[in-house]
Amino acid sequence: MLALLIYAYANGVFSSRRTERATYRDIGMRFVAANLHPDHDTIATFRRGNRVAIEAAFMHVLELARETGLVRLGTVSIDGTKIDANASKYRSIRYDRAKELREKLATDIATLMERAEAADATETDHQALPDELAAARF
Repeated sequence: MLALLIYAYANGVFSSRRTERATYRDIGMRFVAANLHPDHDTIATFRRGNRVAIEAAFMHVLELARETGLVRLGTVSIDGTKIDANASKYRSIRYDRAKELREKLATDIATLMERAEAADATETDHQALPDELAAARF
């Protein structure tokens, strides 16, 4: 479930309902979900109940991606001056800058989680029973 959420958020899918639908339609989501199709309520409940752990895991995944060179974080501006050096300008980073990047990542991850929560709150379930029928006892 954690891998499914991280993959969905990385691909811009924040709604639990859309994530559920994507497990049927999107080959990547299907692969990550091991061809299982968790219900949107299960996805939302998992996200709400494990928010802190998901944020920590997401941070770890982003750090691993950066360390392995899969993604470069931040913007680097260079004035074009040619200087010989034996340190890689792409790999070295100051400690204070690394701390800033980590804080920004944490903020971005928290924003993603809130965006997912908002997507679930605003999306309507077109398959749900009307309130008067759902509350009726037969």
